[in-house]
Amino acid sequence: MLEASLSTTFLCTYRRPWYLYRHFQADKLQIQGPIVLILSEHLALFIAEKKYASCTVLTYISALGFLHQLAGFPDPTKGDMIQLTLRGYSKLNPARDSRLPISLPILEHIISSCFHTQATLYKRRLLQGMYAIAFFAALRIGEITCQPKQTNRNLAFLNQASFMKRNRESINTIELTLRHYKHSNPAEPVNIFIYQAQPVCSVTLLLAYLNLRGTSPGPLF
Repeated sequence: MLEASLSTTFLCTYRRPWYLYRHFQADKLQIQGPIVLILSEHLALFIAEKKYASCTVLTYISALGFLHQLAGFPDPTKGDMIQLTLRGYSKLNPARDSRLPISLPILEHIISSCFHTQATLYKRRLLQGMYAIAFFAALRIGEITCQPKQTNRNLAFLNQASFMKRNRESINTIELTLRHYKHSNPAEPVNIFIYQAQPVCSVTLLLAYLNLRGTSPGPLF
């Protein structure tokens, strides 16, 4: 009944915390049978027993509370005891993001490494152009590539890239028009201008790739 109220996208998010709590209830609390209402004191023990990152625990607790709201039951996650428990948990197990931002020197090394890691000229130029455009246009991975046979409406296509010249000389600017992206409004596309620059010139790298790719319609990369 509850699953019928949720979209497919949310089901995976809400199933796992419910499964974990049912296992916790049977294993730690020795309570068998289906879950009807979660008591605040049991939920506090569930939080204390987990060793996940604080952001993961917050997601799980929010999912459990939302299922109570859908069923018209009081939300056990809103009580003072649970809120204090979550606050203490976040201090004991702070979330640490080990990922470092890609800086310009790192981008230089990544692009240079393509000469040693890619056997074909086409693949080397494809990846170099992709890395440079993603960096300077701040694109998500889903906006520049997708799995084979996978449809992605956010993907950038060749006809979304325009090239501008200065005084009818060589191309020095790329205009990338994004019509579909996360939280986008199709009626209000975003235009991103990418200019020639040093030490990494995304304009030069993209043109080198397009010389091999050709002008056939389809995804930019």
